[in-house]
Amino acid sequence: MRRDPPSAARALPPPQPTADLAAAALEVKRAAAALGFSACGVAPPDLGPEPGERLQAWLEAGRHAGMGYMAAGPRAEPERLLPGTLALILVTLPYPAERDPDPSPAPERGAGYVATYAQGGYDYHRVLGGRLEQLGAFVEALLPGARTRRVCDTAPLLERAYAHAAGLGFVGKNTCLIGPAQGSYVFLGALLVDRALPADGPDPIGGCGSCTRCLDACPTDAFPAPYVLDASRCIAYLTIEHRGAYPPELREGVGTHLFGCDVCQAVCPWNKFAPPADPELRPEPDRQAPPLGALYARVEAGFKSLARGTAWERTGKRGMLRNLATAMGNSAVDYRAELEALAAHPDPGVAEHARWALARQRVRATEPGYVDSRQEESDA
Repeated sequence: MRRDPPSAARALPPPQPTADLAAAALEVKRAAAALGFSACGVAPPDLGPEPGERLQAWLEAGRHAGMGYMAAGPRAEPERLLPGTLALILVTLPYPAERDPDPSPAPERGAGYVATYAQGGYDYHRVLGGRLEQLGAFVEALLPGARTRRVCDTAPLLERAYAHAAGLGFVGKNTCLIGPAQGSYVFLGALLVDRALPADGPDPIGGCGSCTRCLDACPTDAFPAPYVLDASRCIAYLTIEHRGAYPPELREGVGTHLFGCDVCQAVCPWNKFAPPADPELRPEPDRQAPPLGALYARVEAGFKSLARGTAWERTGKRGMLRNLATAMGNSAVDYRAELEALAAHPDPGVAEHARWALARQRVRATEPGYVDSRQEESDA
Protein backbone atom coordinates (compact mmCIF):
# COMPACT_ATOMS: atom_id res chain seq x y z
CA MET A 1 0.00 0.00 0.00
CA ARG A 2 1.33 3.44 -0.93
CA ARG A 3 2.03 5.88 1.87
CA ASP A 4 0.12 9.12 2.38
CA PRO A 5 1.73 12.28 0.99
CA PRO A 6 4.13 13.79 3.54
CA SER A 7 2.25 17.10 3.45
CA ALA A 8 -0.52 15.40 5.41
CA ALA A 9 1.65 16.01 8.47
CA ARG A 10 2.48 19.65 7.59
CA ALA A 11 0.90 22.22 9.93
CA LEU A 12 0.31 25.96 9.67
CA PRO A 13 0.73 28.15 12.74
CA PRO A 14 -2.68 29.15 14.15
CA PRO A 15 -3.84 32.53 12.83
CA GLN A 16 -4.99 35.52 14.82
CA PRO A 17 -8.77 35.68 14.32
CA THR A 18 -10.02 38.77 12.53
CA ALA A 19 -13.20 40.34 11.21
CA ASP A 20 -11.31 42.41 8.62
CA LEU A 21 -12.01 40.57 5.36
CA ALA A 22 -9.36 42.42 3.34
CA ALA A 23 -6.71 41.57 5.92
CA ALA A 24 -8.00 38.01 6.04
CA ALA A 25 -7.57 37.64 2.27
CA LEU A 26 -3.92 38.62 2.59
CA GLU A 27 -3.41 36.13 5.42
CA VAL A 28 -5.02 33.38 3.34
CA LYS A 29 -2.63 34.07 0.46
CA ARG A 30 0.35 33.91 2.81
CA ALA A 31 -0.91 30.61 4.19
CA ALA A 32 -1.42 29.26 0.67
CA ALA A 33 2.17 30.11 -0.20
CA ALA A 34 3.38 28.41 2.98
CA LEU A 35 1.51 25.27 1.92
CA GLY A 36 3.35 25.25 -1.40
CA PHE A 37 0.67 26.68 -3.67
CA SER A 38 2.25 28.67 -6.49
CA ALA A 39 -0.60 31.16 -6.82
CA CYS A 40 -3.72 32.12 -4.90
CA GLY A 41 -6.58 34.47 -5.69
CA VAL A 42 -10.18 35.18 -4.74
CA ALA A 43 -13.16 35.07 -7.11
CA PRO A 44 -16.80 36.07 -6.61
CA PRO A 45 -19.42 33.30 -6.75
CA ASP A 46 -21.33 34.89 -9.64
CA LEU A 47 -19.49 34.68 -12.96
CA GLY A 48 -22.39 35.93 -15.04
CA PRO A 49 -24.10 33.84 -17.75
CA GLU A 50 -21.25 33.43 -20.28
CA PRO A 51 -19.25 30.53 -18.73
CA GLY A 52 -22.37 28.44 -18.16
CA GLU A 53 -23.68 29.14 -21.66
CA ARG A 54 -20.33 28.20 -23.18
CA LEU A 55 -20.32 24.91 -21.26
CA GLN A 56 -23.91 24.16 -22.32
CA ALA A 57 -23.08 24.74 -26.00
CA TRP A 58 -20.07 22.39 -25.66
CA LEU A 59 -22.26 19.72 -24.06
CA GLU A 60 -25.01 20.08 -26.66
CA ALA A 61 -22.41 19.59 -29.40
CA GLY A 62 -21.42 16.28 -27.77
CA ARG A 63 -17.83 17.40 -27.24
CA HIS A 64 -17.74 15.76 -23.79
CA ALA A 65 -17.80 12.28 -25.40
CA GLY A 66 -18.45 9.64 -22.72
CA MET A 67 -18.00 11.97 -19.75
CA GLY A 68 -21.66 12.09 -18.77
CA TYR A 69 -20.76 13.53 -15.39
CA MET A 70 -19.87 16.81 -17.12
CA ALA A 71 -23.60 17.37 -17.65
CA ALA A 72 -24.53 16.51 -14.06
CA GLY A 73 -25.86 19.79 -12.72
CA PRO A 74 -24.78 23.43 -12.98
CA ARG A 75 -21.07 24.15 -12.59
CA ALA A 76 -21.25 27.89 -11.99
CA GLU A 77 -23.47 27.78 -8.92
CA PRO A 78 -21.14 27.14 -5.97
CA GLU A 79 -23.92 27.77 -3.47
CA ARG A 80 -25.22 24.33 -4.46
CA LEU A 81 -22.00 22.90 -3.04
CA LEU A 82 -21.79 25.15 0.02
CA PRO A 83 -24.98 27.07 0.83
CA GLY A 84 -24.18 30.69 1.48
CA THR A 85 -20.98 30.75 -0.57
CA LEU A 86 -19.78 34.35 -0.86
CA ALA A 87 -16.25 33.85 -2.23
CA LEU A 88 -14.03 31.20 -3.79
CA ILE A 89 -10.32 30.92 -3.02
CA LEU A 90 -8.50 29.49 -6.05
CA VAL A 91 -5.02 27.98 -5.85
CA THR A 92 -2.52 26.35 -8.21
CA LEU A 93 0.00 23.62 -7.50
CA PRO A 94 2.75 23.02 -10.11
CA TYR A 95 3.51 19.57 -11.47
CA PRO A 96 6.46 18.59 -13.72
CA ALA A 97 6.63 20.50 -16.99
CA GLU A 98 7.40 18.68 -20.23
CA ARG A 99 10.17 20.66 -21.93
CA ASP A 100 10.38 18.60 -25.14
CA PRO A 101 7.98 19.96 -27.83
CA ASP A 102 7.78 16.39 -29.22
CA PRO A 103 7.63 14.48 -25.94
CA SER A 104 6.70 10.97 -27.09
CA PRO A 105 9.61 8.49 -26.99
CA ALA A 106 11.01 7.54 -30.39
CA PRO A 107 9.22 4.40 -31.67
CA GLU A 108 12.46 2.42 -31.81
CA ARG A 109 12.94 2.80 -28.07
CA GLY A 110 9.99 0.55 -27.31
CA ALA A 111 8.86 2.85 -24.51
CA GLY A 112 5.56 4.49 -23.68
CA TYR A 113 4.64 8.05 -22.73
CA VAL A 114 2.95 8.98 -19.46
CA ALA A 115 1.69 12.53 -18.92
CA THR A 116 3.98 14.32 -16.50
CA TYR A 117 1.25 14.84 -13.90
CA ALA A 118 0.84 11.06 -13.65
CA GLN A 119 4.54 10.18 -13.36
CA GLY A 120 4.62 10.61 -9.59
CA GLY A 121 3.85 8.19 -6.80
CA TYR A 122 0.83 10.05 -5.41
CA ASP A 123 -2.57 10.81 -6.93
CA TYR A 124 -2.74 14.58 -7.20
CA HIS A 125 -6.22 14.56 -5.62
CA ARG A 126 -4.61 13.35 -2.40
CA VAL A 127 -1.82 15.93 -2.45
CA LEU A 128 -3.98 18.88 -3.52
CA GLY A 129 -6.97 17.82 -1.46
CA GLY A 130 -4.92 17.42 1.70
CA ARG A 131 -3.48 20.90 1.41
CA LEU A 132 -6.87 22.42 0.66
CA GLU A 133 -8.15 20.79 3.84
CA GLN A 134 -5.34 22.51 5.74
CA LEU A 135 -6.09 25.83 4.08
CA GLY A 136 -9.77 25.40 4.92
CA ALA A 137 -8.96 24.79 8.59
CA PHE A 138 -6.80 27.92 8.55
CA VAL A 139 -9.62 30.02 7.07
CA GLU A 140 -12.13 28.70 9.63
CA ALA A 141 -9.76 29.62 12.46
CA LEU A 142 -8.99 33.00 10.90
CA LEU A 143 -12.67 33.87 10.43
CA PRO A 144 -14.53 32.40 13.43
CA GLY A 145 -17.82 30.82 12.41
CA ALA A 146 -16.88 30.58 8.75
CA ARG A 147 -17.62 27.43 6.78
CA THR A 148 -15.54 26.11 3.88
CA ARG A 149 -15.60 23.32 1.31
CA ARG A 150 -12.72 22.16 -0.85
CA VAL A 151 -13.03 21.17 -4.51
CA CYS A 152 -10.29 19.55 -6.61
CA ASP A 153 -12.00 17.78 -9.52
CA THR A 154 -14.33 16.33 -6.88
CA ALA A 155 -17.54 18.33 -7.49
CA PRO A 156 -19.22 20.17 -10.39
CA LEU A 157 -17.41 23.50 -10.59
CA LEU A 158 -15.93 25.56 -13.43
CA GLU A 159 -12.49 25.76 -11.84
CA ARG A 160 -10.82 27.38 -14.87
CA ALA A 161 -13.46 30.09 -15.17
CA TYR A 162 -13.20 30.86 -11.46
CA ALA A 163 -9.39 30.78 -11.61
CA HIS A 164 -9.53 33.35 -14.43
CA ALA A 165 -11.90 35.49 -12.35
CA ALA A 166 -9.46 35.22 -9.42
CA GLY A 167 -6.60 36.58 -11.52
CA LEU A 168 -4.65 33.33 -11.86
CA GLY A 169 -4.46 33.32 -15.65
CA PHE A 170 -6.35 33.11 -18.92
CA VAL A 171 -7.87 30.17 -20.77
CA GLY A 172 -5.74 29.35 -23.80
CA LYS A 173 -6.66 28.01 -27.22
CA ASN A 174 -5.84 24.53 -25.89
CA THR A 175 -8.50 25.14 -23.17
CA CYS A 176 -5.88 25.01 -20.37
CA LEU A 177 -5.60 27.74 -17.77
CA ILE A 178 -2.34 29.57 -18.54
CA GLY A 179 -0.73 31.79 -15.94
CA PRO A 180 1.53 34.44 -17.51
CA ALA A 181 4.05 33.90 -14.70
CA GLN A 182 3.88 30.09 -14.55
CA GLY A 183 2.38 28.55 -17.69
CA SER A 184 -0.17 25.74 -17.58
CA TYR A 185 1.50 22.80 -15.82
CA VAL A 186 -0.52 23.35 -12.65
CA PHE A 187 -3.37 21.69 -10.82
CA LEU A 188 -6.34 23.86 -9.85
CA GLY A 189 -8.07 23.71 -6.51
CA ALA A 190 -10.87 25.75 -4.98
CA LEU A 191 -11.98 26.51 -1.46
CA LEU A 192 -15.54 27.76 -1.11
CA VAL A 193 -16.16 30.06 1.86
CA ASP A 194 -19.25 31.76 3.26
CA ARG A 195 -17.47 35.06 3.86
CA ALA A 196 -17.29 37.91 1.34
CA LEU A 197 -13.53 38.06 0.87
CA PRO A 198 -12.65 40.79 -1.64
CA ALA A 199 -12.29 39.43 -5.18
CA ASP A 200 -9.05 39.99 -7.08
CA GLY A 201 -10.48 40.24 -10.58
CA PRO A 202 -9.01 38.87 -13.84
CA ASP A 203 -5.37 39.50 -14.68
CA PRO A 204 -5.27 41.73 -17.80
CA ILE A 205 -1.86 40.35 -18.82
CA GLY A 206 -1.55 37.41 -21.17
CA GLY A 207 -3.24 35.78 -24.11
CA CYS A 208 -2.55 33.53 -27.07
CA GLY A 209 -2.48 36.22 -29.75
CA SER A 210 -2.04 34.70 -33.21
CA CYS A 211 -0.20 31.60 -31.92
CA THR A 212 -1.71 28.25 -32.97
CA ARG A 213 1.10 25.89 -31.97
CA CYS A 214 -1.12 23.80 -29.70
CA LEU A 215 -3.82 23.43 -32.34
CA ASP A 216 -1.33 22.48 -35.04
CA ALA A 217 0.60 19.99 -32.89
CA CYS A 218 -2.30 17.83 -31.68
CA PRO A 219 -1.70 14.32 -33.10
CA THR A 220 -5.42 13.50 -33.29
CA ASP A 221 -6.83 16.91 -34.35
CA ALA A 222 -8.82 17.27 -31.15
CA PHE A 223 -9.37 21.02 -31.55
CA PRO A 224 -12.11 21.78 -34.10
CA ALA A 225 -11.61 25.48 -33.33
CA PRO A 226 -9.53 27.62 -30.99
CA TYR A 227 -10.73 27.30 -27.38
CA VAL A 228 -12.81 24.22 -28.25
CA LEU A 229 -11.74 20.67 -27.32
CA ASP A 230 -13.44 17.62 -28.81
CA ALA A 231 -12.83 15.09 -26.04
CA SER A 232 -13.73 12.19 -28.31
CA ARG A 233 -10.49 12.83 -30.23
CA CYS A 234 -8.29 13.84 -27.28
CA ILE A 235 -5.49 11.42 -26.34
CA ALA A 236 -5.92 12.21 -22.65
CA TYR A 237 -9.60 11.27 -22.81
CA LEU A 238 -9.02 8.19 -24.95
CA THR A 239 -6.29 6.76 -22.72
CA ILE A 240 -7.84 7.61 -19.35
CA GLU A 241 -11.58 8.20 -19.39
CA HIS A 242 -12.79 6.17 -22.38
CA ARG A 243 -13.95 2.65 -21.69
CA GLY A 244 -13.59 -0.12 -24.26
CA ALA A 245 -12.23 0.18 -27.79
CA TYR A 246 -12.00 3.55 -29.49
CA PRO A 247 -12.14 4.27 -33.25
CA PRO A 248 -9.35 2.67 -35.35
CA GLU A 249 -8.71 5.92 -37.22
CA LEU A 250 -7.45 7.53 -34.00
CA ARG A 251 -5.11 4.75 -32.87
CA GLU A 252 -2.09 5.61 -34.98
CA GLY A 253 -2.29 9.21 -33.79
CA VAL A 254 -2.31 8.07 -30.18
CA GLY A 255 1.17 6.71 -30.82
CA THR A 256 2.85 5.30 -27.72
CA HIS A 257 0.85 7.33 -25.21
CA LEU A 258 -0.12 5.14 -22.27
CA PHE A 259 -1.75 7.62 -19.93
CA GLY A 260 -2.62 11.18 -20.86
CA CYS A 261 -0.87 13.60 -23.18
CA ASP A 262 1.22 16.76 -22.88
CA VAL A 263 1.63 17.75 -26.55
CA CYS A 264 -0.59 20.85 -26.55
CA GLN A 265 1.17 22.13 -23.43
CA ALA A 266 4.69 21.11 -24.44
CA VAL A 267 4.59 23.40 -27.50
CA CYS A 268 3.08 26.38 -25.64
CA PRO A 269 5.55 29.31 -25.38
CA TRP A 270 4.11 30.35 -22.01
CA ASN A 271 5.46 27.18 -20.43
CA LYS A 272 9.00 28.49 -20.58
CA PHE A 273 7.95 30.18 -17.32
CA ALA A 274 6.90 26.92 -15.65
CA PRO A 275 8.12 26.78 -12.03
CA PRO A 276 9.72 23.70 -10.45
CA ALA A 277 7.28 20.94 -9.63
CA ASP A 278 6.04 20.52 -6.09
CA PRO A 279 8.28 17.94 -4.37
CA GLU A 280 5.38 15.54 -3.80
CA LEU A 281 4.53 15.58 -7.51
CA ARG A 282 7.99 14.85 -8.84
CA PRO A 283 8.24 11.89 -11.22
CA GLU A 284 9.34 8.41 -10.25
CA PRO A 285 11.88 6.85 -12.64
CA ASP A 286 9.81 3.73 -13.36
CA ARG A 287 6.87 5.89 -14.50
CA GLN A 288 8.86 7.95 -17.00
CA ALA A 289 8.98 6.43 -20.49
CA PRO A 290 8.38 2.89 -19.17
CA PRO A 291 9.51 0.05 -21.49
CA LEU A 292 6.33 -1.41 -22.94
CA GLY A 293 7.23 -5.07 -22.48
CA ALA A 294 8.33 -4.65 -18.88
CA LEU A 295 5.26 -2.58 -18.00
CA TYR A 296 2.98 -5.17 -19.62
CA ALA A 297 4.49 -7.84 -17.37
CA ARG A 298 4.01 -5.64 -14.29
CA VAL A 299 0.40 -4.83 -15.18
CA GLU A 300 -0.45 -8.49 -15.69
CA ALA A 301 1.33 -9.49 -12.47
CA GLY A 302 -0.39 -6.95 -10.24
CA PHE A 303 -2.01 -3.79 -11.60
CA LYS A 304 -3.70 -2.95 -8.31
CA SER A 305 -0.44 -2.75 -6.39
CA LEU A 306 1.20 -0.83 -9.24
CA ALA A 307 -1.57 1.76 -9.51
CA ARG A 308 -2.84 2.03 -5.94
CA GLY A 309 -2.76 5.58 -4.63
CA THR A 310 -1.66 7.04 -7.99
CA ALA A 311 -3.37 8.64 -10.98
CA TRP A 312 -3.05 5.31 -12.82
CA GLU A 313 -5.99 3.89 -10.89
CA ARG A 314 -8.31 5.97 -13.06
CA THR A 315 -7.81 4.00 -16.26
CA GLY A 316 -8.10 0.55 -14.66
CA LYS A 317 -6.29 -2.63 -15.67
CA ARG A 318 -8.29 -3.22 -18.84
CA GLY A 319 -7.76 0.36 -19.95
CA MET A 320 -4.02 0.11 -19.37
CA LEU A 321 -3.82 -3.18 -21.29
CA ARG A 322 -5.71 -1.60 -24.17
CA ASN A 323 -3.32 1.35 -24.10
CA LEU A 324 -0.31 -0.98 -24.00
CA ALA A 325 -1.63 -2.88 -27.03
CA THR A 326 -2.05 0.36 -28.98
CA ALA A 327 1.41 1.60 -28.03
CA MET A 328 2.98 -1.75 -28.94
CA GLY A 329 1.34 -1.59 -32.34
CA ASN A 330 2.75 1.87 -32.94
CA SER A 331 6.21 0.93 -31.68
CA ALA A 332 9.10 0.02 -33.96
CA VAL A 333 10.00 -2.82 -31.61
CA ASP A 334 8.71 -6.35 -32.07
CA TYR A 335 5.94 -6.99 -29.52
CA ARG A 336 4.11 -9.68 -31.45
CA ALA A 337 4.38 -12.26 -28.67
CA GLU A 338 2.75 -9.93 -26.14
CA LEU A 339 0.12 -8.83 -28.65
CA GLU A 340 -0.80 -12.40 -29.52
CA ALA A 341 -1.49 -13.00 -25.84
CA LEU A 342 -3.52 -9.79 -25.58
CA ALA A 343 -5.52 -10.70 -28.69
CA ALA A 344 -6.92 -13.63 -26.69
CA HIS A 345 -7.87 -11.41 -23.73
CA PRO A 346 -11.47 -11.84 -22.53
CA ASP A 347 -12.11 -8.10 -22.62
CA PRO A 348 -13.38 -7.21 -26.12
CA GLY A 349 -11.73 -3.78 -26.16
CA VAL A 350 -8.33 -5.12 -25.20
CA ALA A 351 -8.56 -7.95 -27.74
CA GLU A 352 -9.68 -5.63 -30.55
CA HIS A 353 -6.84 -3.20 -29.97
CA ALA A 354 -4.36 -6.10 -29.84
CA ARG A 355 -5.59 -7.45 -33.18
CA TRP A 356 -5.29 -3.99 -34.68
CA ALA A 357 -1.80 -3.68 -33.21
CA LEU A 358 -0.70 -7.01 -34.69
CA ALA A 359 -1.75 -5.82 -38.14
CA ARG A 360 0.05 -2.53 -37.52
CA GLN A 361 3.19 -4.40 -36.42
CA ARG A 362 3.21 -6.29 -39.72
CA VAL A 363 3.37 -2.93 -41.48
CA ARG A 364 6.02 -1.59 -39.12
CA ALA A 365 8.13 -4.72 -39.69
CA THR A 366 8.65 -3.67 -43.33
CA GLU A 367 9.93 -0.21 -42.36
CA PRO A 368 13.56 0.77 -41.71
CA GLY A 369 14.63 0.67 -38.06
CA TYR A 370 12.20 -2.01 -36.95
CA VAL A 371 13.67 -4.16 -34.16
CA ASP A 372 12.63 -7.74 -34.97
CA SER A 373 13.16 -9.86 -31.86
CA ARG A 374 12.27 -13.04 -33.73
CA GLN A 375 14.99 -12.38 -36.27
CA GLU A 376 17.46 -11.62 -33.46
CA GLU A 377 16.56 -14.93 -31.79
CA SER A 378 17.12 -16.86 -35.05
CA ASP A 379 20.49 -15.16 -35.53
CA ALA A 380 21.62 -16.05 -32.00
